Amino acid sequence: MTRQRKEIQKEMDQLMRQEEAEYELGCGFGAESIQEAFQPYWEELQRKWAATYGMTEKELAERVFEKQYEAYKNGRIYWEPMNMGQMM
Repeated sequence: MTRQRKEIQKEMDQLMRQEEAEYELGCGFGAESIQEAFQPYWEELQRKWAATYGMTEKELAERVFEKQYEAYKNGRIYWEPMNMGQMM
């Protein structure tokens, strides 16, 4: 599973770079259409990532939130996380 997660992370990194390039080329125009175009790819990668843990996307988002909030409470990160699991 670890190898599979690393591959998924590489795909996410590549998708992030592609999306950022589109935003740069758009110069602030068409941000909503860019987001809409990339959304299905993000959803698929998030579904794959959650499956490697035997969870749904919502369950994984809630687990990530729990860990980030714990880190925030312990002073390891300075920003307060947002619970994305409740949004799904």
